[in-house]
Amino acid sequence: MKSNKPTPSFLDYLDLSLLRISKRRRSKIENDSDNFYESFFTVDDIVKYECDVRNEWRFNVMQKLLSDVISSGEGIFVDVGCGLGFSSRFIPGNFSYKGIEFSEQTFNFAKNLHSGVKNTEFIQGGFPRLPIEDSVADFVICTEVIEHIEDDGKAISELYRILKPGGYLWITVPSTYYWQDYFRLIGHYRHYTGTLFSKQLENCGFEIHKRIPQFNKYWRYYQYTWVLMQIFEKVCRATISKELQILKTKWYQNRKNKIISKLENMNQKEKELLTSTSILVKKSV
Repeated sequence: MKSNKPTPSFLDYLDLSLLRISKRRRSKIENDSDNFYESFFTVDDIVKYECDVRNEWRFNVMQKLLSDVISSGEGIFVDVGCGLGFSSRFIPGNFSYKGIEFSEQTFNFAKNLHSGVKNTEFIQGGFPRLPIEDSVADFVICTEVIEHIEDDGKAISELYRILKPGGYLWITVPSTYYWQDYFRLIGHYRHYTGTLFSKQLENCGFEIHKRIPQFNKYWRYYQYTWVLMQIFEKVCRATISKELQILKTKWYQNRKNKIISKLENMNQKEKELLTSTSILVKKSV
C-alpha cells in the first residue's frame, strides 16, 4: 500500500541541517522541558525580530485583516503567544491590546519594551487555560503557536472560548515538511496541511472567512539569505573586530521595502491558497 506521507526534498534536508546548526548551543526540550521556552528569545534577538522584514510583512497583513472585518476601529485585541509584543504597534489606537506570553523571560522583555504604552497589557500565561475571560475579544491572533501544543484541538477550542460571538481569529501554523527532530530542536509536535487544518478549525466551531497567501517558496529562499547575513556578521566580528548589524543598514531597509512591495503585487494562485495554513476564521453569532 502506498504511503500518503510526502517525500522530503533536498530543501527539506537543507532546512533541517540549518536548524540543527542554529540551535546547537540552545537547550533541547527533552533535556530541560521546564525552561526550554525561556531561551527562545535573547537580548540579541530583539533587534533581529524588530527589523526582520518577515515580521513587518506579517503585521501589515494583520493590519489589513483587522481593518477589513472591524470597521469601527475599536475593540479588544488579543495576541496569544505574543512573543516580544511588536504586534501592539500595528493596531489602531482605539483598540485595547492584551498580549499573552507563556515564557516568563519573553513576557518580561515584552513588558519592558512597551512600558507605558496606552491601552496595552501583557499577561503571563498560556494553554491549556488562557488567562482571559469568556467571550471578550473582538480580534485574536495566534501565529506559529499551536504546533507547540500537544493537544492542539483543545487549544483551538480555548481560542474559540475567549472570542466574542462574531469575533475573528487569525491563526497560522507551519506547513513545511515535518521532521521528528523539530520537536527536540524547536518544540514542534507537528506541521499541517491546509485541508486538514481548515477541517480542524471547523470542527471546533469556527467558520472559514478567508485564506491568506503565505508565499512559502519566497520566504524559504529569503531564510537562506538570512543565514548568509548572519554568517557574514560573525565573520566581520572574528576577522576585523567590527560589530555589524546588517538589519540596521540602509541597504537592508531598502531591500525590505522592495520585498514588501513585490509581495503586495504578487498574485497567489487559487490552488496555492487552498493549501494555505494562514487562515482568518469567525466565531458564529
